[in-house]
Amino acid sequence: MKNTPPSPQKWFNLRDQFNSHVSKKKNANGCLLWVGAKYRSGHGTMKVGGRGGKLVRAHRAAWILERGPIPDGLCVCHKCDVPACVNVDHLFLGTQRDNMRDMRAKGRTSPGQTLPTKLTEVQVRAIRAEAANRTRSFRRIGTDYGVTEHTIRAVIYRWSWKHVA
Repeated sequence: MKNTPPSPQKWFNLRDQFNSHVSKKKNANGCLLWVGAKYRSGHGTMKVGGRGGKLVRAHRAAWILERGPIPDGLCVCHKCDVPACVNVDHLFLGTQRDNMRDMRAKGRTSPGQTLPTKLTEVQVRAIRAEAANRTRSFRRIGTDYGVTEHTIRAVIYRWSWKHVA
């Protein structure tokens, strides 16, 4: 299912609604912060299209209001790494891969999470051996290696590290 934004005419009268949920002053880093509803990730969210409308992330709405439509396949990424920031000067368009590269380059991952590339082949073999013995949960194994339960599953089920025997 394609994630299409609401039509341009639905954005026409939203500038006032959008601005009512943005801080009046920039913070020390120049961010304009979304003070309306937020996801747990800290990204702002707003409803576009009235009753029965669509939820849109606030930074995407900021981009559309100031710069126009977001081309298919591109994300709106934060230069400042502040999820609640809606300052278009702090945003850029990029692919999901660009966004992940930016995240890795800045050492920005979720709390307690590292990326599978942080593991070594020796660790991958040890994880698989321990999982074969079924002595501990995937979550506990992940905690010991500083990765998520999902990463441990990916290693064990060979969704990642397929080349390691």
